Amino acid sequence: QLFNAGKPATVANVGALLYPVTQAEYQAQTVPVPPQLFSHSDQSVQWQTSRPDDASANGWGGRIADLMHAANSGDVPMSISLGGNNPFQRGAIVNPYGIGTEGVERLNYSDGGPESWYLEGDNSAGEAAFDALIEPGTQAHLFERAFAGATRRSIDNYRLIAAALGEPPVWDTPFPDLEENRLSAQLQMVARLIAVRGALGMSRQVFYVSAGGYDTHAAQLDEH
Repeated sequence: QLFNAGKPATVANVGALLYPVTQAEYQAQTVPVPPQLFSHSDQSVQWQTSRPDDASANGWGGRIADLMHAANSGDVPMSISLGGNNPFQRGAIVNPYGIGTEGVERLNYSDGGPESWYLEGDNSAGEAAFDALIEPGTQAHLFERAFAGATRRSIDNYRLIAAALGEPPVWDTPFPDLEENRLSAQLQMVARLIAVRGALGMSRQVFYVSAGGYDTHAAQLDEH
């Protein structure tokens, strides 16, 4: 319905090139082109970084977040992904935070995650031992310190976001087929996060959602 109403549009037959190039120039190799030009996975990365000359470049969403994160007063990352790890949100300063369509995923061991049923009775000693392992400044190895820091940030982030999300609201906007349509479910969670941006101290955010199924190889017109 949105497409038929003229609100979204699809731009086809375009790509991230280093220079304009014709078929003849490509075949004659007279104009530089991106590496692996006809590889869909490489093209996906190049779209998300806008740097077809640098496969390790940060994403343009991440570069935007690096420049604008100071506009937010909250402590959670301004880049949130509903579609898993991605080059688009990779930045030099801001690390993206991943969340599921049902909400935050907690550490099973200390915060009552979905598999914490196996921890019977009082687990205070286990929680204390876990907290000691990730205590700042207590790790000897650089990788251990980095891992402990990432774990602490994850715990802090999901506690803040879970508290802000609370119970799901009643929507006037329809999000159809949430059980079958993964993109719809992702967009609903994005809407929930935008709705609580005030509680999170966010005025600028970068969200990432994904929809697969386009690697068709054959019957492309019908599949699309």
